[in-house]
Amino acid sequence: MRRMPFRRGFWSWGQLVWRLPSRNIPRGARPQAKGYYTSGGTKTTREFQVECEVGHACIGGVRRACDGDGQYSDDVGSTICKSSPEGHKPNSDRYGVEQCAVKTFSIGGRDECSDCSNGRYSQPGSSVCQKCPSGQFYNSSVMSCELCPKNTFTISGVSDISGCKECAAGWHSQPGLRSLQDGWHSQPGSSSCEKCSTGEFHNETSTSYELCPKPTFTISGAADINGYTSCADGEHSLEGSDYCQNCPQYTAFNATTQTCACLPSFVGEDGTCTCKVGETLTGTTCQPCETAK
Repeated sequence: MRRMPFRRGFWSWGQLVWRLPSRNIPRGARPQAKGYYTSGGTKTTREFQVECEVGHACIGGVRRACDGDGQYSDDVGSTICKSSPEGHKPNSDRYGVEQCAVKTFSIGGRDECSDCSNGRYSQPGSSVCQKCPSGQFYNSSVMSCELCPKNTFTISGVSDISGCKECAAGWHSQPGLRSLQDGWHSQPGSSSCEKCSTGEFHNETSTSYELCPKPTFTISGAADINGYTSCADGEHSLEGSDYCQNCPQYTAFNATTQTCACLPSFVGEDGTCTCKVGETLTGTTCQPCETAK
């Protein structure tokens, strides 16, 4: 039995009919493949087909860049663009995504990550920002909240150590109020500062208030043991004093006893210094009385 052409593209052998291999069909008859685009020819054929590159999506023989807000493509032959997930943004060439940096965030589908505000912070790749508790700041080196140092404070958590305010600058516990006096102090991790009373200083070791020693003074409370002032030469003070004073007449301050003592040629009686019996005051010293001639 002779094989005869049946119709274009088919052959018959007796009652059998089969289709010719596709290589005998004109290429223009094939549909365009997904994930490819046409470089030359028509977009409805596979003539000059090229597989879609990363950063692009191809469908219907047309290639388009994934350059919409938050879009990218990290696979060859993609038919759609992907949207950046939360905590990420597309990289510059749109071939993939990268994490949002520290102190930034993204809910996803955005070209850029937004900065955290109002003292808030975030870990890399975050979708939201967080806030440290009162008296703490965010340490980006160790990526955690830490206590503000002693003698500083913050009413609410801050994004870095610069947000911890110094008590020495005179900040009160109430926001916005300032004092011209020094002596405010705080423990590490404080949300406010405290102040000693006049003539007192803050003992950092015992974390308590103590009287300033003599001969020293402080008009306002001192933040630490170095905050009080020594009396000038010849002056003295009691413990917890807010001023210094001169010793009474004919006395001098004794550094050993921390008291005003009579000068060598005087004796003390009833809290005052006088000359001994048989002596008389000559200038500022006591001299023996002259014997009658």
